[in-house]
Amino acid sequence: WDSVYLDGDVPYIDVKRSLNFDSDGKPELVDHGKSDAAARKIPIPPELVDHLKAKRGSRTDGPVVHDQHGKPCSKQSFRRLWDAVRAREEHEATVWEDGKKTRRQLRVGEKVPKHNVTVQLDFHPTPHMLRHTYITKLILSGANIKTVQYLAGHASVQLTLDIYTHLMESRPEDTQAAVLAAFGGTVSGVPDEKTVDNVDK
Repeated sequence: WDSVYLDGDVPYIDVKRSLNFDSDGKPELVDHGKSDAAARKIPIPPELVDHLKAKRGSRTDGPVVHDQHGKPCSKQSFRRLWDAVRAREEHEATVWEDGKKTRRQLRVGEKVPKHNVTVQLDFHPTPHMLRHTYITKLILSGANIKTVQYLAGHASVQLTLDIYTHLMESRPEDTQAAVLAAFGGTVSGVPDEKTVDNVDK
């Protein structure tokens, strides 16, 4: 919690540590990331701020996500936490149908037996997908590639581009606005005033 700043004008997470697991799956907090670029300050989306404030209470330190004793999660306890997400994916389960047990695939919208949840995911989720989703949404929103590189903690822009180039706008319809902004004109095909002035001159 000493790295989570929720009360300023721009709430953010100060990424200055990483959590690693030793060969026995025990957690190790390390005061650095994979590279110098790993240290960064990441703004927190508004929809997450209230949730974090409620979870934080009066705490000022300790792990945000923790085990039942308030300690950093071991590899095994993290897997158990993630099981709450995996329970919501389509999977095979034993259900009662027509008065007898049958084993079949649960689909989106169905209740999960022995759990107070319904199936909500038609794919197999992994924790790393959250990171990819975050970066993908930044790129698709039109964020500057240097900003994306910084927020992702990549050592270089080239690394970001190598992984996410397939998301970059490449159709003429996608890139037309950029070309017209650089060289004049409008999307509708009607020249703007600046273009007309240059032609007159």
